Amino acid sequence: MVEAAWKKMYPAKYYDKVFAKGYGGPEVGPYDGLYKWVLDVYEREFRDKFPFIDIACGPGYLLKEGANRGIVVDGLDFSEQAILRAQKLSPNSQTYLCDVSDAGEILKKYQCFSMTEFLEHYPNDVGFLGSLPSGSVVIASVPNKLHRSHVRYFTSKEEVTERYSPVFKDFNLNFVWMGKYCFYGTIA
Repeated sequence: MVEAAWKKMYPAKYYDKVFAKGYGGPEVGPYDGLYKWVLDVYEREFRDKFPFIDIACGPGYLLKEGANRGIVVDGLDFSEQAILRAQKLSPNSQTYLCDVSDAGEILKKYQCFSMTEFLEHYPNDVGFLGSLPSGSVVIASVPNKLHRSHVRYFTSKEEVTERYSPVFKDFNLNFVWMGKYCFYGTIA
């Protein structure tokens, strides 16, 4: 695992600018294959675990794809612009404008958490995962490249397993999509 020298998270204002410019287009996300994988894992492994929330949901592409498949996925993001777009894309989903570090009471309501392209941005990623309710499930991905908004990235499946598996009762890293390590499991 490689940690960025800056080790700090970009503020919500940065993402407000990104999402105000229309990141990903109005309806189709750049990670559709990844969202398909998340929803496939949910339907196959965790259909009884609800409610389901997407952490750092961005403009709501996973929420919309879930709705298209009859799965209610709620969303949380600290970017006001992202939440406004998510509300338009998936009006039947509950959305929260909130930083995850302040979302403890909200997150207690959920049993399933998706985190696609979130953990690499969050300095206390392992602590956050460990704060989730025991027995809840996480479906996540992390990248293999550094971006200016990342605080870390991974160079192998072994690094991902070493960092995250201790938080889980079971840990399954079984899919690499466009350079992203994808995993899921049940929180210990």
